[in-house]
Amino acid sequence: MSNRPIDRLVKLASKNICDGVREEPRLYFDRVTLDLTVAGANGINGDPRVFENGEPFPVRITKMIMSLGLDFATDGDSGQRYANLGPPIPQAVLAGIGTRIRRSDEYYMNNTRLAIPTWVNTVTTTPYTFGTSASSWTLDRPVALSVRDYLEVEVQALASAVNFDAIDDATVEAFTAVVSVTATGVGMQSGMPYFLGGEVEVSSSALAKINTSALQNTSAEPIWITDLSAQARFTSVDGQVAYHEADMRMFAIGIRQLQNGTRTKWLQGPTLPTPVARMPAALLGVTSGMSLVHVFPGDGIQLEPAQSIRIEAEVLAPLVEETMTTGPTDIWFGLAGFAMVT
Repeated sequence: MSNRPIDRLVKLASKNICDGVREEPRLYFDRVTLDLTVAGANGINGDPRVFENGEPFPVRITKMIMSLGLDFATDGDSGQRYANLGPPIPQAVLAGIGTRIRRSDEYYMNNTRLAIPTWVNTVTTTPYTFGTSASSWTLDRPVALSVRDYLEVEVQALASAVNFDAIDDATVEAFTAVVSVTATGVGMQSGMPYFLGGEVEVSSSALAKINTSALQNTSAEPIWITDLSAQARFTSVDGQVAYHEADMRMFAIGIRQLQNGTRTKWLQGPTLPTPVARMPAALLGVTSGMSLVHVFPGDGIQLEPAQSIRIEAEVLAPLVEETMTTGPTDIWFGLAGFAMVT
């Protein structure tokens, strides 16, 4: 008898399908904006309803993902929005930021804002060489992808240019990148492995979609999708090959299943002032990536319809003001789990 975790999950999913229950991935995301140069500066996630279960069935939250947003700015000469990939704001500054979670009138479970690294209770680091350019998520529950079903994947760049060394004010350079997304699974009947994947070229905030045929179940049997992965690479900077690893925080991604299922977007963000349907790709690193992850013990936190969570953050150790190229900085938070569709 096999003891592989995936076998247990597939058996559980099979039982739920027989009982008329479907479970789909959900990842809610929002940001807390802080001035990292001010000790005691604090904030709360911007949209009070983003971590609210707005669906008519329960949602179980199993993990919290935390990432520092990139330093975005606008080049005065070209007017391009660019991202600073170099110093002065590395992910390490999360050590000086505290956070806490509030649900209704109680905290989980301490009301003290504790440093973000102390929340980490699982290993998610990718190989050093690709540490910022890849994210993966092993789903809590496999998703049934019926024959001819497909995943709709949207991708966009959050900037059109990049500055590789922000401190020295290096030349801002336009870029072209390729973002790849893959889905891994097993056949319901044969048990054989399946690997679906596609990629798309992006260089601006214009929305791009991966060809749906690349992520469609064209086999003769339904597939359990167990894992999602994304990777970004620069293909050129000013027409030259760029030997710089891409940063997943420069890209946003959206995913949903079409044909069967609820057709609801798996990644859901703020709705104010306008709905945000695509998530910073770094938060997809629930299993491996550059973000920090907290796994909720036991069965996690169950949100019934209309129940919600608020996330707060505070600057515990401020940065020296001279090292900052901008003022407010975004701290991105995600809550990952699955919806229990009845």
